[in-house]
Amino acid sequence: MAREMSRKLSVEELGSLPMSQMHHAGLLGLELDSPPQAVLRAHVYRIFAFFLSFPPSAEDLAEAARLDGDGTTVGNAIAHTGRIAAALSASSVAAEYQLLFGGVGLLRPQLIPYSSNYLAAAGCGEAPLVALRRDRDRLGIARDPAITDPEDHVSSVLEIMAGLADGSIGEDADPNQERAFFEIHVASWVPRFFRDMTAARSSVFYASLGAAGAVFLAEERRRFTIG
Repeated sequence: MAREMSRKLSVEELGSLPMSQMHHAGLLGLELDSPPQAVLRAHVYRIFAFFLSFPPSAEDLAEAARLDGDGTTVGNAIAHTGRIAAALSASSVAAEYQLLFGGVGLLRPQLIPYSSNYLAAAGCGEAPLVALRRDRDRLGIARDPAITDPEDHVSSVLEIMAGLADGSIGEDADPNQERAFFEIHVASWVPRFFRDMTAARSSVFYASLGAAGAVFLAEERRRFTIG
């Protein structure tokens, strides 16, 4: 699939694009003074999903270096990721990605970014992948035949959360639907995955991304609890 776009897109178009088509579409720089909260939240989910999908290119990393914050806890954590990205080369981050998620030679991956890995062994009732497939069907999300990875990869789960946040998936901004998916498929394991990513040996860029993700999801949980 093409990863480059030749023009800037509107916020509405950005929210409806598959992750593979969001490169150079304003992924890391929404050109609005005050984006609606739902769009901002979806934007943040897509940033995490994007960089967990594959090793970033030099251009991706240059865009990550543009990340900035707004003085909040989440904003400061994301801004820190931007500073780390500015200090690293694409080759070093690609090597880090491979060590963490792919393994090298006889070395196993340090992290397995699937809900099944985190939840199945914990005896969490229904098989995580079965539950996710059921909810994807209910939300009308079709599986891309070109993708061979199981659907419970962390990037896929976060992309669905982005769509639920901005209403491009499911019923328009239905907070109950969004809250239920978050509790079942995100809060149950992704914060732990982010903490593991932060603590993993060989983790530099992804340590900062994991720390930002953990802070963001803690804020999301607080928002859903209050809401």
